[in-house]
Amino acid sequence: MNSRSLKAVILLGVLAFIQRGDISGAGQPADGAVQEPIVSVEPSPIILVIPGFLEKPKIAFDLSGRFTLDTTGDAEFQRLLSRIGLNGYMVFAEAEIEARGETDLRRPEDWTGDGSLALKHGRVQRDGGLVLNAVNGEVVFSRVKIADGGPEWNEIIRGLSADLRLRAADGGYKRLNFENLKLDLVCNRGIIERIDLDLGMGDARIGGNGSADPRNPARIEFLAVPDVTGLPLEKVAPALGVNLPVTGPLTLSGRLRGRTGGPDALPGTLDGELDWSVGPGVLKNVGILGNLIARIFSVSSINAIFSGRLPRVLAARGLKFQTMQARTVFHEGMLDLKEFYFMSDAMTIKGEGTVDLIHKTLDIEGFMIPLATIDRKLRYVPIAGRKIANLTRLRIDVEGTWDNPTIRANPMRRIGRGLLNIIKKPKRLFRGSEKDN
Repeated sequence: MNSRSLKAVILLGVLAFIQRGDISGAGQPADGAVQEPIVSVEPSPIILVIPGFLEKPKIAFDLSGRFTLDTTGDAEFQRLLSRIGLNGYMVFAEAEIEARGETDLRRPEDWTGDGSLALKHGRVQRDGGLVLNAVNGEVVFSRVKIADGGPEWNEIIRGLSADLRLRAADGGYKRLNFENLKLDLVCNRGIIERIDLDLGMGDARIGGNGSADPRNPARIEFLAVPDVTGLPLEKVAPALGVNLPVTGPLTLSGRLRGRTGGPDALPGTLDGELDWSVGPGVLKNVGILGNLIARIFSVSSINAIFSGRLPRVLAARGLKFQTMQARTVFHEGMLDLKEFYFMSDAMTIKGEGTVDLIHKTLDIEGFMIPLATIDRKLRYVPIAGRKIANLTRLRIDVEGTWDNPTIRANPMRRIGRGLLNIIKKPKRLFRGSEKDN
C-alpha cells in the first residue's frame, strides 16, 4: 500500500470514529486519566465523496450533528482559534453544526468548506476579563479555508463570507458589567459590510452600527455610527486602562470614517462629525485637555478672579461641572471645534476653533464668565449683588502647540444679547456649593 492509500485509510478510520459519536481533544491529562472528549456528537449521517482519491487524493464531506462544546483547557482548540485571531476564548455550549467541504488526503489538517454553527445556552469567556452568559447565537459561513501552518488571519479572512447573530443575557469585561447584548454582523469576502451592536449598562445604553475592511490588519478602513447614552466614563476608563480628564455620563452620536495605522496615521484619515456631551462630572488635570485647562486657569488675569486658588482646586480634587458639550467635525487631519460649552458653579465658558491633529497645534477663541470666587478652604463663594450683564467677562485666545500654547485673556467691554441667552445658571447653581466642592 502506497503512502496515499495509507493516509486515505487512516482518515476514513478517523471519520468512522467520529460517526460513533466522539471527537476527542488533543493531549492527555497529567494524571494519566482518560481524556474526556471536548465534543460529544449525536450520530448523524456523514456522506463521503471520494472520486478517484488515489489519483486526486481529495475527500469531500457533508456533516451535521448536535453536540456539547467545551473548549476549556484544550490546547488544540486554542491553537485553531489563534489562527483566526480568537486566541484565549473558552466556550461551553450546546451546539448544532452543519458543514460541507473537502480536505486533501496528503494534508488532512487543511480544509475548505461552508456551513453553519449554532450555540444555545452557552457561556463564553476570554483571558483578560470578557465573560458572556446565557449566550445564543448562530454563524453561517462560506468560502472558509484553513491551512495548518499556512495562511495567517488576514489571508483566511480575505475569502470569508459569514452572517453572525449573537445574543447574551448578561456579561462583563473586567469590572464592567453589561446586559442584553445584541450583535449582528455581515461579512462578504472578508469585508464586514455591516455590524450592529446594542447593549445596556445600568442606566446607560451603548449602541451603533458601522462597517470595516479588516483584510489588512495594519490598515483597517472603518465607518462608525455611535449611539451612546449615559455611559459612565469613570467606570469605563479603568476597564480600558486609560486615565481620562473628565468623569460623568457621556452621550455621543455622529458618523465617522477613518483608517487605522498607528496613532500618527489615524488622525489624518478621520472624516465625519461627532456630537458629544458629558456631565455632571469632574474635570481633572489629566492629559492634554486637563493640562490645557490648568494653563488657562493659571493666567494671572483669570487666577486673580478666583483669589489665586483655582489651580489648587483643579489639582486637589478636580473642578465639578454641570455640563461640557461640543460638536466636533473631522476632515483631512483637522478637528473643527464648534459650539463648545462648559458650565460649573464657578464659571461658564463658550468657545470654538480648530485643532491640527497631525501637527498637534490649536487655535481656539472663547469667553469666560466667572460666577464665583474661592475662599481659603477652597470653597466657592458666589459673586452676589451683580446683574449678569455687569459680571466680569474675559475673552480667551489659545494658540500654539498642544503642550505649550500661548494663552491670552483680556476683559471684554460688554456682553451682547446673544451672550445673555447662552449664559443660564443651572438649577443647582451654588446649591450646597461649600460641601460639594
